[in-house]
Parts: sequence; C-alpha cells; structure tokens
Amino acid sequence: MFNEIQRDAFREIVNMGVGKAANLLNTIIGHHIHLNVPNLRIIKNENLDENFYGTNVNLSAVNLAFNGFINGACKLIFPTGSASKLVSLFTNEESDLEDFDAIRVGTLSEIGNIVLNSLIGTLCNQLKVNLSFTVPTYKEGFVKELFETSSPEDNSILILAGTTFIIEEINISGDFVLIVELGSLQLFKDLIDKYVGEL
Repeated sequence: MFNEIQRDAFREIVNMGVGKAANLLNTIIGHHIHLNVPNLRIIKNENLDENFYGTNVNLSAVNLAFNGFINGACKLIFPTGSASKLVSLFTNEESDLEDFDAIRVGTLSEIGNIVLNSLIGTLCNQLKVNLSFTVPTYKEGFVKELFETSSPEDNSILILAGTTFIIEEINISGDFVLIVELGSLQLFKDLIDKYVGEL
C-alpha cells in the first residue's frame, strides 16, 4: 500500500509536527514534555480492534476532520485512564476518576487541538497542500464507537502513529491516527512522492 520510502517520509513529517506540538505544550505547562513517534502502522478498518487496545477498553479521543485536496480526519486517542493522568498534569489536580467533568474535557480537547493542529499543519506545509479543518470534538467510548462516523467501513485507510508523552519521567502512551478516505489515497501518496523528490 505504501512503500518504505513513503513510510519513512511520512514518519519524518509526523516527527516534525510532534516536535512543534511538544514545544507548544512545554510553554503551556511549564515543564519539559517530550513526544515521540516510535512506530507507524497502516491498516484497514476491519482490523481496527487488533491494532488498538482491544474491544473492551474505554478510550478518550479528540477528532479533527479535514477536507480539500485530500479528505479525512485525524484523532489523538488515549486509554481513558492515561488521558485522565495527562489532564491532571495540566490542571495540577489529582484524580483517579475514569470520567471527566466539563473542565477536564475542555482541557483534553485543548491538548488534542494543539497536537492535531501542529501535526496536520506540518503535513500541509511539507506537502504544500491547503486543507480546511473542522472544530475538534471530544468523545469517549470503545474503539468501534470512536470510528463509527468518521471512518465508514471499507471507505478509508487508517495510518496509526503510536505516540508517547514523556513528562517528568511519566510515560503516557497514545495514538495519533490519520484517516484518509480511499478516494484521496492515491492523491496523498502522490503528494508524499513529490515531497521525497524535492528533498
């Protein structure tokens, strides 16, 4: 589906965006935050459960849809417990609760907004393409519930980039997911090939 050169190029672009997001989060929280992207997987929607946390794990996600030259969406997804720990670090509050009140939902939405806008903004800049974004939305649920509206079955390809937040030696793992509609897939690959050719 993607050759190794295309995978490496996309991984490089994601790492640029992650670095930008880390710098912004460092400024907001006042502590050094390191984000890395240790792996990259490209899957079809029917294999979703196998590539995430299982079918019965409650997840927290921020979704940002986009359209233009290519259409799709991106998500920042965490197991709800990890998301709660991340929010507690930003709000200086301790909580063992799995659910969030309005303030915490807002905090996680803003974190997701920063990370996703940094990543997609970097993707647009590097691939020299203009995209229109929607307002990010927050949702909790099992993996199928998180993808039931933005990723219709057999109509999209999911690119998973496992992300680790490292804050003062606390590791919080999550996933950045780029969803590309099948109708946009070849255009997306062509953009990556053009990017590689201009390096």
